[in-house]
Amino acid sequence: MAANSPPLAAAVDMSSAPEEHMSPVETDDLRKKLRRALEDWNIVTAESLLRKPAADKDEQDIQIHSMDLTAMVCEYLTPEMEDAGPHLTQCCQDLLVILAQKGNAKENLIALLEHLEGFKTLKLVRRVLPALAITLMGIKDKSKAHSWSWALDTLACHLKTIQQPENSGLEGAERLTLDLNSEISDIIDFLDDLVPLLQPLVIHCQKSENSTENCLRKQHLTKFILQTFGSPIAYLSQHPEKSKSGDKLYPRSYEASKKLVNFISILNSDIFAKVISLSSSDNKTKDFEDYGDIDICAGVLLYLVFGESMCDDVVAGVGIVPQVYSHTHILRSCSSLIVKMLSTTVESINHKGLLLLQSLITRMPGDWFTGITSRDPKLIALITPLANLIVHHNTAELRSLGFTCYRQFVGLFDISARFDLYKYLFNSLNHSGLLGWSVTHLKNTLVHILKDMDAYPSYSQGKMQPIFTKLFHLKHGAQTDLLEISDELIAEINLAYFVTCRQPDYLSNVKLQDWVDQLQEGLKLSKAHWELELNKTLDKKPRGVVDSNSVGGPEMSITVGSQELPAMSRKQKVSTIKSALATIDVMQFNLAPLVTKLEQK
Repeated sequence: MAANSPPLAAAVDMSSAPEEHMSPVETDDLRKKLRRALEDWNIVTAESLLRKPAADKDEQDIQIHSMDLTAMVCEYLTPEMEDAGPHLTQCCQDLLVILAQKGNAKENLIALLEHLEGFKTLKLVRRVLPALAITLMGIKDKSKAHSWSWALDTLACHLKTIQQPENSGLEGAERLTLDLNSEISDIIDFLDDLVPLLQPLVIHCQKSENSTENCLRKQHLTKFILQTFGSPIAYLSQHPEKSKSGDKLYPRSYEASKKLVNFISILNSDIFAKVISLSSSDNKTKDFEDYGDIDICAGVLLYLVFGESMCDDVVAGVGIVPQVYSHTHILRSCSSLIVKMLSTTVESINHKGLLLLQSLITRMPGDWFTGITSRDPKLIALITPLANLIVHHNTAELRSLGFTCYRQFVGLFDISARFDLYKYLFNSLNHSGLLGWSVTHLKNTLVHILKDMDAYPSYSQGKMQPIFTKLFHLKHGAQTDLLEISDELIAEINLAYFVTCRQPDYLSNVKLQDWVDQLQEGLKLSKAHWELELNKTLDKKPRGVVDSNSVGGPEMSITVGSQELPAMSRKQKVSTIKSALATIDVMQFNLAPLVTKLEQK
């Protein structure tokens, strides 16, 4: 039974229970005929018994004892029957609709939900949704809020049982093939059937604004729809892909997701404020445990609004989010949600988090952030999970998209605001590629600053020297693994040469010469090491060198970036070693002008 479900008798208003009762003989006669028809799989007879009763007493029997008849029909909704005779379960679905139309809504609701709780597959849950929609609309207005809450909580239990699909690693249009998976297809079919269940309920709320209970009804519907965004919509793709001809290819769950977004916008005048308040840590209580992870629920909804523009207006979010919020406020408010989405291990949620971040960033032009915004903890919090995803994610498409977001995010800060951002980046990033790009970005910034240094007091000599001291330093001196930080080193060498030529005062208290000397020695050692490894691999032993294998020494292994490479063929080893030597040559080539410049001083 759903968590915190009210007692069966208390869940509905029993004040209007029918006063007439049929005799047990008459009731049993109809039930026997219906059961015999279902046992014989005689769907024509079963449907005619309820749709067109032979006598008036049978019609009255249906109306008065629909609860018992509904329970009996639900007994035939089993996984075995669904597999062996789907036409019979379809007949049961139609019979439940007839009973919902003719019977007592309160009693039918009890019977439906009692059996709904016990269903183990989504296919069976889908069989009762059409009848449930009619039943919920048939409940008296004064009992609708309570009954809807009970029914939606019961359905939400099935949302929680949906298993998270394994990460596929598929990219681009290949991702659409996931919709062909039988399990995912069942989930999407379930979503498609949820829409017609919710639509009349939403419309009723829209037309009943003056009702005293309408606020509660809206809350129950909003809660349930948000739960669907957390599971299963978060696990499915809604991002349209492009075909070879450039046409958009929409995933199957796109339309159902769009309708759910429209429903929630109808129920709430300011859905942005609603979900942000729900996801706020100050507001999280035991009442929100039913949502699952509310941050994921809210983040997926806002992804659909901003990332996929799931609204009727041309501009993303106009129809759902009031245009009173600044772009900065929206990004700051969504920051914690994006951090959660990027930090999860679910590939589809990572993708949604990146698309949400990109959509919010692209709403703002470059140099949008000014002043001390680079110290804003909500904005800075985006960097670490984004960098981790860029470095460690298994999917190349998401790594590339993450790096695009990183470049765009850094570009949002104007020159003055970037100073504090650079300090944070150089003290928190530990990936050579990201550091290399960031160092180059600093060099390009200095090009503008040196044109008018008085306009940028943040980049004074005293404030810049700690940054240069941090950059022009080898953690382990000449013994540092230079290949591991090659991207960073090449960018730092170019920066050092630029500053030496354009503004040498910046480096007056920086031990640049010591750094260069360590680099030269380290590059010589690295080159000698890899040349030796190449000779060993090619079986060309230099004079005076004894092959360790010939005297029982350890077998040769190749290590790059502190990571031992997997077993490779001889050709692959040679290619890897030559690549390492080429990288060393590039570093030496870039270092040569700096060495010459320092010798001329």
